[in-house]
Amino acid sequence: MPQLLPIQFAKILYGLTLDTQATELDKATKVFIEFVKSKQALKKLPYITEQFEALVQKNEGREPIHIISAKKISEEVKNNIAVVFGNNLKITQELDPSLIGGVKIKQGNTIFDTSILSQLKKLKQELT
Repeated sequence: MPQLLPIQFAKILYGLTLDTQATELDKATKVFIEFVKSKQALKKLPYITEQFEALVQKNEGREPIHIISAKKISEEVKNNIAVVFGNNLKITQELDPSLIGGVKIKQGNTIFDTSILSQLKKLKQELT
């Protein structure tokens, strides 16, 4: 029998808890834990939790964003980005000096690339 992936467990938990009253959450969680235990997947719980949190954020329109920039960006710039993409988002940052300037912003499967490196590559393609 094939093993379930953490994302599959997360989708099951999401389905169990969606529209569930607060008084029933404890019962739904216990049912889910028993299900995970029956599948001998208790070691996967940290990964299931991570996938569940990402699924909830995505379905609530609060998918985290990842910013890649040539230099560390200020809190003010992060706040401005958060206003555009939605407040209360988890924002992570990565430095990549090869970008020269500008930023790349990843949210889910979407990448917004305003880096100077990318613009130079586009210009090169247009000129050749």
